[in-house]
Amino acid sequence: MTTSPLEESSVIAPLVPCCRSTANTWCRSEVAVREHPAADAPGVRRSPRRCDDLPPRRWAALPSGASTARRHSAGWRTSVLQFQSEVRSDVGAVRSNNEDSAFAGSTLLMVADGVGGAAAGEVASASVTYVVSAAALLATPGWAPDELLLQTFRFAHRQILDEAQACAERWGMATTATAVLTDGRSVTIAHVGDSRAYRYARGRLTQLTRDDSFLQDLLDTGEVQPADAAAFAYRNLITKSIGQQGELEVAVVPVELRSGDRILVCSDGVSDVLDEVELARALSSERRAADDIVALALERGSSDNVTCVVADVVDRPWVRPWGVLAGAGWNPGNLIDATAVRRRAGSENLQLSGAD
Repeated sequence: MTTSPLEESSVIAPLVPCCRSTANTWCRSEVAVREHPAADAPGVRRSPRRCDDLPPRRWAALPSGASTARRHSAGWRTSVLQFQSEVRSDVGAVRSNNEDSAFAGSTLLMVADGVGGAAAGEVASASVTYVVSAAALLATPGWAPDELLLQTFRFAHRQILDEAQACAERWGMATTATAVLTDGRSVTIAHVGDSRAYRYARGRLTQLTRDDSFLQDLLDTGEVQPADAAAFAYRNLITKSIGQQGELEVAVVPVELRSGDRILVCSDGVSDVLDEVELARALSSERRAADDIVALALERGSSDNVTCVVADVVDRPWVRPWGVLAGAGWNPGNLIDATAVRRRAGSENLQLSGAD
C-alpha cells in the first residue's frame, strides 16, 4: 500500500534551501514581514522589514536514503514533463498587507488567496501553499498527482479549521487555492475558490478552472450576462474556500499539456482587471510574462493583492523537484505551526531570511 506523503509527519515534511541556480525563477513581494519566532536565535541576523530586500526563498527536497535512491533510478533520468517557472507577488496599491501566497517550481505551480476581509487570510494561504509544496517536493515516484493534491488540500483544510477553532483572532480565516502538479507523465489541477489557471498554447488562451463564485453561478444560469460581469456588485463573493465550515469540495481534474505550452496561475487581483485578450498578449511575449502581467494589473488599478505564476512546459531529463515561495507564503511566521516546522526541518536546514 502506498503511503501518503503526509502520514510521516503530523505537520510538514522537512525542507532545505536549494543551492540550484534559479535563473528562470524569481519573486518580488511588496509586503512587510513579521519577525520569525527564531529570528533572535544565535548566529541569525534579524530580517529586513520588506520582502523587496530579500532574496527568493528557494526550496528543494531533503535527500533521505531510499527515497533519494529511487528518484535517481535510471527510469527517472529519462526525459519528463517539467515546468520552467517564474513568480511575482505584489501587495498592490490599496491593501496594507499581502494575503496571497504562491509557489513556482519544477513540478508544482500554485497560488492561494486569503479570503479578503477575513482574519489571518495570509496565514491560511501560506499554510496551504506550504503543505502542498512540501508534499510535492518529497513525493516519491509512483505517487498519483490527483491523490496527492486531494489529500494535501484536505489536510490543510483541517489544519486551518482546527487553528481557527483554537484561536479566536483567526476565526473565519480561509483561502482559495489553485495548484497544477505533474509527476513527469501526467498533469493534474486541484482548485477551490476563484484563483485561476490558464493554458496558452498555439496562440490560444484557455481557462482551465471554473470560479467557485456567486457570479459564476449566475453566469451559468444566464441570470447575468458576460458583458455585465465586470460591473456585478458581488463578483468577488466566493462559494467555496479552504477553511470554510463543512466538508471541503475540491475540483481535481487532469489536463493535457505538452512541451511548448505555457501555464498561468493567478489570483483575482489579476483576472478581475485583465481580460483574456490582454493575458494572451502578455503570455505570447518572450519577455518575463509574470512581470508584464503584474505591472499591467497594477496599471489598471487592481484593488487587491496581485500574484501570478507563469511556467513554460518543457520536456527534459528529470531533476530533483525544487521551487520558490512568494507572497505571504515566503514568511515562515505565517505558518499555522511554525515551531513544528522548525523542529522537523532543524535550524540548520530551515534558513531564515537574512541568515548567514
